[in-house]
Amino acid sequence: MSTEKKKETDKKEKDKLEPDKTEKDTGSESASKSVPEEKSDYDFIREKIRERPVNKKKLIKRSLFTSGMAVLFGIIACLTFLLMEPLLSKWITSDQDIKLMPVELNENVEDEDYPVEAVRPLEDSEISPGTEPGDPDASSAPVQIEVEKPIEEMSLSDDDVGNSNGDNSATTGTTPAAEPSVTPAPAEREVELEDYMQLYRKMYSMSGEVSKSLVVLTADQGIDDWLNEEELKGRRTTGVIIGENGYELLILADSRRIKTESDGGLTVKFPSGDSTRDVYMRRMDRETGLAIYAIGLGAIPEGAKESYTIATIGNSSARSITGNAVIAAGMPLGSSSVCYGSVTSAQTKINETDAAYHLLTTDIYASVDASGILTNVRGQVVGIICSDHHEKGMENLIYAYGISSIKQLIEDLSNSQERIYLGNHLAEVPADVMMAYDVPEGVYITDVDMDSPAMKAGLNRGDVIIKIGDMSVRTVDEYMSALHSCDPGENIVVEYARTNGTQYVRMTVEVEPDVFDDTAG
Repeated sequence: MSTEKKKETDKKEKDKLEPDKTEKDTGSESASKSVPEEKSDYDFIREKIRERPVNKKKLIKRSLFTSGMAVLFGIIACLTFLLMEPLLSKWITSDQDIKLMPVELNENVEDEDYPVEAVRPLEDSEISPGTEPGDPDASSAPVQIEVEKPIEEMSLSDDDVGNSNGDNSATTGTTPAAEPSVTPAPAEREVELEDYMQLYRKMYSMSGEVSKSLVVLTADQGIDDWLNEEELKGRRTTGVIIGENGYELLILADSRRIKTESDGGLTVKFPSGDSTRDVYMRRMDRETGLAIYAIGLGAIPEGAKESYTIATIGNSSARSITGNAVIAAGMPLGSSSVCYGSVTSAQTKINETDAAYHLLTTDIYASVDASGILTNVRGQVVGIICSDHHEKGMENLIYAYGISSIKQLIEDLSNSQERIYLGNHLAEVPADVMMAYDVPEGVYITDVDMDSPAMKAGLNRGDVIIKIGDMSVRTVDEYMSALHSCDPGENIVVEYARTNGTQYVRMTVEVEPDVFDDTAG
């Protein structure tokens, strides 16, 4: 028995050592096809690596820390952008980097002069019967007023003879038997009240078209007084859109009408009602207070882009402007309004430093806070309303700078053109005074600014400027043109005359010019 037990024990140990062979001996077809599992001698050192459990508290803390740092980075980035944006914008949009288109006023002065009335005496043939040529009574014969009709208005029905009595042959005596041929006068139509109303409706319609080139500039001083109309009047002015330079929309306005001592911010309201605060002063003339304000084309509200137009400039130097009808648009009554009247005078000149500007006076009664423009009946701007040059007792009548006399000033301000400053205050010498006192032809210096280039060069009150450079100077306008043609960086040779008590002696001096201190936005 012991031998059988020993055999059985050996068989069990053999089965343990060779399990694969045992499985083969089973004769199973499926087992024979399977890959036997090899048993390694190092099974005793095998380990199972377990993943570390997630620490939720630590994960939440790290997430919050990361989010907080992202928010902090965003805040720092925003603050950095806000602080650096003005400097970067000024650097990026400097005149060296952006080529601005030169601004020229949209001028249209064709057909500005109206037909001129010419007065001539009647010919002998036109004297009424019973008055002989050479008769003393003939000198008291009436005169005939002719109107020079433009050729485009003439037609075949016009009477080219110009004789209101009919055919000349009837009055010369060559055919005494012929009866004078009388042209029947056209039937006169009585003017109805409806005609008067229609006239004003047309003028109001024209003012509506003109208003598309006007904006309202308001100085921002908080919203506490937005109901105080009197306070608002002192912080508002009318601006007129004069052009674009390819980058900005340019607006001309009287800067003295805006009080910006508190905040200095401005709001521009377009004809559409849309407004923007992205406006800044580009240049200002300290003498007149006229300034150019600019708005980036990209900052114009979408609703306003189709609502405005650029103003058309007329001619305020036309010989027939006195007596012409004009429209005061903008805020002639201190708020949005329109008034009608006529030009009563265009001869007054306002003498400023190194310049003189024509002043248009009207019979339009308005507010002392008036601002805006004067236009003719064609809708062309002929004047910029000003409120600093009223005569005593006429504070409520509208005065305006004639647009023709300030045209060069507006273009210089629009293009940031440096303007030469000498410091002379000038006047034109009347012809009779020149003859009576033997004054040379030129412009008379009425005053010289203290410490100005003119004073440093030796020019004095009472001198008469005859030439600037190579250009003769007979009027203040010619003086201004001569200065404008000079280079601010070069000395100017001025020829002038000075009296020695008995006569004027011509002299020459070299002046080192300065430039006007135009405030830049």
